[in-house]
Amino acid sequence: MAFAGRACWAMILPDDQNEEIFMRFKGLVAVLATLTLAACGQDLNKANTTLAAPAGMALPLPARAMVYMSRSDLDRPLMIEATRYRNEETSVKDGQTLERAARAILSQSFATVETNTPAIRPQLVVKVLGTPKFSRLDNVMKIGCGLDVYLADGAMLGSFVARFDSKEGVDFRDALEPAYKLCLKSAADQMLASPAVGRYARSGFPEPNPAAYRSFIESLGLKP
Repeated sequence: MAFAGRACWAMILPDDQNEEIFMRFKGLVAVLATLTLAACGQDLNKANTTLAAPAGMALPLPARAMVYMSRSDLDRPLMIEATRYRNEETSVKDGQTLERAARAILSQSFATVETNTPAIRPQLVVKVLGTPKFSRLDNVMKIGCGLDVYLADGAMLGSFVARFDSKEGVDFRDALEPAYKLCLKSAADQMLASPAVGRYARSGFPEPNPAAYRSFIESLGLKP
């Protein structure tokens, strides 16, 4: 349609005016597409991210939990699919967004939650994983995420994974953090419902063996 319109203009206008009108038409189409996405896209911030308390327990559980993310994960930018053949690096801080979302969700689970902070003497260490996928072709946000939960001496309690799919078009800048929260909510609900975490909670979250604790924290590249 755009080429047909351009051909019609060429019959009645000089070449320079043809080009100017055609470029304005393209700009108008881009603006209308953006406005349509803003009007019709869902607001993920309104979705419920409240965790379900395990049977017989109240949240937050009385434990100190340390979120662990490597420096390279924290520093990574959000990459999106610009076309079928080209990815684009954005100015959005993907790793930092994931970290904020993880702290928000895990703060519902445990009384004390900090990131990469051995000074809190954690009883649990939670490695947070998250992989976003966003394409400008359909503006759909998809997230894969996981929580690997360890005792502070390095014994693993479980790995809990989840996925999120917006299914509708969203603005990736606005949608990334709430999408991470929704994905991590599913993983955290699995974590809280797991028998291993339940047994440890009922035991009162005992302090770790000092030597094993030091070895595990140092293996993460942190100072106990």
